[in-house]
Amino acid sequence: MKKLKTGLSILFFIVLIVYTVAFASKNNQPLALELFFIDPVELPVSLWLGAVLVIGAILGFSSNMIMYAKQKLTIRRLKKELSNK
Repeated sequence: MKKLKTGLSILFFIVLIVYTVAFASKNNQPLALELFFIDPVELPVSLWLGAVLVIGAILGFSSNMIMYAKQKLTIRRLKKELSNK
């Protein structure tokens, strides 16, 4: 079962890479993005979308880790309260 899961994961990853390369090659027209205090930055659409995806993943992971740490602290505090009674 572990080999099947690993094989499917590898297959999914390969399909994802092929799709990403195809998407990037079809969306290579430049897009100028004007930010508030920075001169317009012109990069391909696929690069902008990839950057937004990475930033979103990092923010989501960070948010999840903060919630996880809070839960662990709450569990530790409640266990301590239980052991004191």
